[in-house]
Amino acid sequence: QQTHAFFHPYCSGGGGGERVLWKIVQALQESSDSVRIVIFTVDPPSTDESKLREDAQQRFDVKIPRPIHLVSLEDCR
Repeated sequence: QQTHAFFHPYCSGGGGGERVLWKIVQALQESSDSVRIVIFTVDPPSTDESKLREDAQQRFDVKIPRPIHLVSLEDCR
């Protein structure tokens, strides 16, 4: 299994940087069924990853079909 990790401080935001992140995640998931995506973020640990994927589809028309793994760095601020 291949793992791709990203640091994106506020992956729950709705700006252009977040759209780029979700397009990359989409492309990676489409390239392989076994790819694992990890996003390091300062969003709170309570951030719901399925809600993030839903928001990416609603905001940017970017479908993220499989779960991603979020690592909250909230305590590092």
